[in-house]
Amino acid sequence: MIVSDQVKNINIFDRFKITFELGIPRTDVFIYTYEEVESMLNRMNPLILSALTEGIIIRSSERIRDLIEYARKRFTRRKRLWIMKD
Repeated sequence: MIVSDQVKNINIFDRFKITFELGIPRTDVFIYTYEEVESMLNRMNPLILSALTEGIIIRSSERIRDLIEYARKRFTRRKRLWIMKD
């Protein structure tokens, strides 16, 4: 997952085209803005929860590290289901 405010004005289909052009074999790359990631986290989107809690961080900003910490503290996976921790 790539999070960048530079894609704010690029529609989702053009973002997929960009990831395809990267030519990284056997990977699924998604490009989102910070606001999109934050919104999906608030809606408990399984893709974002998996990326934030189980993903391998290569490089991140403080804002993303804060979201990762929040997600790891608040959510847990039970088999295929994400639930909020007590």
